[in-house]
Amino acid sequence: MTYTVMNRRPRVFAAGDCSDSVLPAHPCVASESVSVFCNMPSIVLKCGTAGMRWCLYFAAGIEQSHESRDGHLQTAGDSALTFRQNDPPERSHEGTNVSHLSYSPHNSGEAIVSESVLQKIRASVESAVLGKEETVRIAVVALVAGGHVLLEDAPGLGKTSLARALAKSLGCRFTRLQFTPDLLPSDILGANVYRPNTGEFEFRPGPVFTNVLLADEINRTTPRTQSALLEAMSEQQVTIEGDTMPLQHPFVVIATQNPFEFEGTYPLPENQLDRFMVCLEVGYPDRETERNVFRKHRNGEPTDDLQAVADSEQVIALQRKVNDVRVDDSVSDYMLDIVEATRDHPELSLGVSTRGALTLYRAAQAMAMVEGRDFVIPDDVKQLCLPVLAHRIVCRGAVRDGHRQRAGQILNSIMDSLTVPA
Repeated sequence: MTYTVMNRRPRVFAAGDCSDSVLPAHPCVASESVSVFCNMPSIVLKCGTAGMRWCLYFAAGIEQSHESRDGHLQTAGDSALTFRQNDPPERSHEGTNVSHLSYSPHNSGEAIVSESVLQKIRASVESAVLGKEETVRIAVVALVAGGHVLLEDAPGLGKTSLARALAKSLGCRFTRLQFTPDLLPSDILGANVYRPNTGEFEFRPGPVFTNVLLADEINRTTPRTQSALLEAMSEQQVTIEGDTMPLQHPFVVIATQNPFEFEGTYPLPENQLDRFMVCLEVGYPDRETERNVFRKHRNGEPTDDLQAVADSEQVIALQRKVNDVRVDDSVSDYMLDIVEATRDHPELSLGVSTRGALTLYRAAQAMAMVEGRDFVIPDDVKQLCLPVLAHRIVCRGAVRDGHRQRAGQILNSIMDSLTVPA
């Protein structure tokens, strides 16, 4: 339910018990009256049933809210204020008085900084990978959620460029590993090498000891080598000859595979696919975008000119902040409805696992934060359902061609049949 309080012109906003002593001088409040807001083209007040959630949206497009049982709301923006609602009205129309409001300044610098870092990362990657805003957005969501990305598409569509652009934008260490049939687990993890001059073994770390690992054409190596990444992707550590070694933080695996060539390949098993948070398709660009690609590459590779807009510490802080994003019980139930429907669907032989459900939950939290919110809405779940769940379910039948497209159709039909929480 949406309550429009002010729209496109200064309106009288009854402040109830407010007084000049309660409301300090603020550039967005007319000095002659505490009940008149100026220079705010649009304010929308939303009310949720659970926990009296109130969200204030400024025309600048910056939004941030914090929910509590007493109806406390914090807003982020150049004119951030704190609102307290004691008795929320049952309905409020444009210009209608809303009583029992009080105001006080609020410093929301931390929320603004987080949003600014995310916007800079997305803008940096999008400047090198043109026309793929949605793919970049989901990849950033996986990064913030601490997940891994599987890119499935034809060669030459920018899968490697996406991984390189993401790594350079983060100022993190980037390693590319070309997977081949003769690749061994030690070629990924590292090995103990004997040094004759000292008579001792020295550990030589492998490419997995990095921040962003590009596993190029991961399905061209054997299952034995593929499985070497399982522990690293799940627990961010590797075990070599009985010794467990932690990996660097953040650690993200971006793997690519070509779904159109099956000769000499080893399809990833379901237990390995389950380790990837999202599976994305890059797709062909449109004509205008491809013309811009020509211009961008006129003087060389665009990713070579990228500068770091964040560092490892900022990325780690963002990943920790995801845990603070709230998920209402109704939204959690909506996720569980989707997961349970995949387990009972007659066209599926394998539904979403508990790990898959938890991954959807965490990805939805990250999506909300990337969009500048500290709470999850059903649209976050709907946008992530296919990239997070389609590669985790198995359709009935022996033919694997078109499996991902069929899985996406089934998930769409499941979402269409379910009631979306208000």
